[in-house]
Amino acid sequence: MAQRISQMPAEAIPAAQASLPYSSVGRGIGAMTQPNMGMKNMNDGGAYTKFGNPQTMRAQQQQMQEVQQNALALAPQKAAEAQGMVTNNLTQQSTADYQAQLGMNNTIANIMEATGRGQATMEMGNPQMFDERMNHIAISRKMGSMMA
Repeated sequence: MAQRISQMPAEAIPAAQASLPYSSVGRGIGAMTQPNMGMKNMNDGGAYTKFGNPQTMRAQQQQMQEVQQNALALAPQKAAEAQGMVTNNLTQQSTADYQAQLGMNNTIANIMEATGRGQATMEMGNPQMFDERMNHIAISRKMGSMMA
């Protein structure tokens, strides 16, 4: 004969609800148990859910969390952006300096080519003419100081 299912006495319910998760873990089904004891609907005052909509407040909390998380992620991004801009500016300046130096070198090469294929520069490097050049430099200095 089947036993009649009846409601547990009110004083036994909290103890049973508190021990249920331990029993479930012992049987290996702990993941299927709710994380808290919960409560019966008759004990739920429910003012929070019955008279106000908690969705708007939760949405505001999530918006604030999104703002905070975006601010946390934004700081390193801005630092990297600033570092990239500095690197870019240095690269542009270096490229401009290089182009100016290249233009000056080309101009000098063109002038040397137009004035005797660079013979004057080649003469400066000739060791046989060193003593003669030093003599010319000494005479020029004496003339400049009015001693010659």
